Amino acid sequence: MDVRDALDNATQRLLLQTPVNAFRCPSHIAPATNDHRPVRGRAGTRYPVDTSHYVAWDSGSRGFIPGEASGTGATADRAGFFTMNRATGFRDCPDGLSNTFIVGERAYKQ
Repeated sequence: MDVRDALDNATQRLLLQTPVNAFRCPSHIAPATNDHRPVRGRAGTRYPVDTSHYVAWDSGSRGFIPGEASGTGATADRAGFFTMNRATGFRDCPDGLSNTFIVGERAYKQ
């Protein structure tokens, strides 16, 4: 089950809308759910989900890099560790993980 399936299930949607303090910057003023960027379920309805600040960037979403046109295929050039639609395991980190720490913080836009 992916996020879109979970959004269409009332019980699972509630979990996606429940704030988790470990994923929220303690000094940030964002609301509990992000109503600026609702996520669409498979049925087409958009729902706000928990606002989290610490994320794994997949580096493969088209249109998020200034100057890149959607659908250009340039996402292959940015295939990071969390690339979408690809199963990546620890074995795929060629230089090992002993000195690796992956974290990112995103800002909430008001």
